[in-house]
Amino acid sequence: MAELPKETEQKIAQLQLYEQSLQNILMQKQQFQSQSVEIGSALKELESTEKAYKIVGNIMVASKKEDHATALMNVLRVLELHENPYRKDILLGRQKAALLLFQLGDVQAGDKVMLDSIDCYDEISKFAPNAKLVAIEVFMGYCLITKQPEKGVEFADELLDQKPDNILALTVKMWTLEIANNIAEAKEIARTIYQLEDNKKALAYKMASRLLETNVE
Repeated sequence: MAELPKETEQKIAQLQLYEQSLQNILMQKQQFQSQSVEIGSALKELESTEKAYKIVGNIMVASKKEDHATALMNVLRVLELHENPYRKDILLGRQKAALLLFQLGDVQAGDKVMLDSIDCYDEISKFAPNAKLVAIEVFMGYCLITKQPEKGVEFADELLDQKPDNILALTVKMWTLEIANNIAEAKEIARTIYQLEDNKKALAYKMASRLLETNVE
């Protein structure tokens, strides 16, 4: 059996590391959801009861249920801040895994990693507001890096509805329109990008400049 090229072996090893990391994230997700459900149940119980109690040593004493509710909400906030696995850096890790799959030739698997991320973040929006939008933004970057903007254009519209100045989504739209030979519409978006993007070395700026036939410094 022929040996794999060294570069391919390195990419597979990286992918295995990302897979292990994602498994750890899944466990964190399950713990977070379980604890959040327990806290939600406790808060509902407090709403329906007139008396509340707390344990002091080996003794149960009466206490204000408002104090319990405040304490439970504080715990929930701490969970969201410190144990919430739906951070952007986690998404970027998933993006790296998807890019490795793409580079290894499994385009469908790479796309699936990113689309599954969007679905996952959409499901937990009640715990992490705007989580889906963050996932979509990372997907926009993936589509641009892999040079397949047409796969992200539908999500780009969704992101632009909430964030009309999002440069990644605008770039996906512009590039898709250019590929479809809708040059006039593509140039309209290019003008917007040209005004918004301060980094003249950024891909979005260079693409907009090229489309508008403007010199790039």
